[in-house]
Amino acid sequence: FDFFRKKLPFGVFQIGKAFRNEISPRQFTLRMREFTQAEAQLFIYKDQKNGFPLFEKYKNTKMPFWPWALQEKDSPAAYMTLAEARTKFLKNDAYAYTLALTYELFTAVGIPPTSMRLRQHGPKEKAFYAEDAWDIEVKLKSFGWMEMCGVHDRTDYDLKQHAKHSKKELGVSDETHKKEVPHVLEIAFGTDRMTFVLLDLLFNPQEMSEGKTTFHIPYHIAPIKAAIYPLVKKEGMPEIAKEIYDDLSKDFVCVYDQAGSIGRRYLRAAEQGIPYCITIDGDSIKNKTVTLRDRDTEKQVVIKIDELKETLRKKF
Repeated sequence: FDFFRKKLPFGVFQIGKAFRNEISPRQFTLRMREFTQAEAQLFIYKDQKNGFPLFEKYKNTKMPFWPWALQEKDSPAAYMTLAEARTKFLKNDAYAYTLALTYELFTAVGIPPTSMRLRQHGPKEKAFYAEDAWDIEVKLKSFGWMEMCGVHDRTDYDLKQHAKHSKKELGVSDETHKKEVPHVLEIAFGTDRMTFVLLDLLFNPQEMSEGKTTFHIPYHIAPIKAAIYPLVKKEGMPEIAKEIYDDLSKDFVCVYDQAGSIGRRYLRAAEQGIPYCITIDGDSIKNKTVTLRDRDTEKQVVIKIDELKETLRKKF
């Protein structure tokens, strides 16, 4: 509170190891006793939850909502804008914003919107102190619908309990608010589970006869951005390839590979989700050019070596 100059609202983000008394660890990395958890906590005065400015940014965003009323009827999730959901069942603007922000995060990392839904906790599932609680659920190829992230309006319960047992005063005030205990809006998810979901949904084992297995991780979050290949291990191609590798590695995570046929190397790169393969051939020596191959489209373009770094920079 002091760090943010005694003003609300403010957000705190943290990531680290969490430990649970998980009775039955199973389903690969979906249920574990030790995992990495990321959390966001938005501290806010109660009266700031409505008229929350950032709600306007997302009010026209369409999302697949599955409120308790639809669950009771065994009806599927319904696509609607955040503004419509706010009118029908979401209780305040700030909480609606946290749901939209979470949905945006999961779509940004590459989870298809058609594989997601926002499910509201029912009366018996929702914590007694929560004003509202929703989960982001993802439909996996391997296990069906699975909870990925919890988004909770925890009201002022957490801070009041902390104050009670620590004997610390946690009420705050400013020039427009009398002293009160802030409310907390929470977003929490496991990064291990998110990684598994990306592998489950985006790794595509195709027909063996096609000779392809591609990991369609979005280009901007692929760990390795480019692979550099000399077409053959002679005629000066490896030397040029290594120079390009050394130069690109200053700006991007790259790999160098000269083992096997060029087709097999392309396949290995596709399995690793590498967005671009850069091939050095005879023209690289004569014309100072390379061939840039796109992972998903498999299209190849010839570009100048001195334009390569800027070309990649624009793509990411």
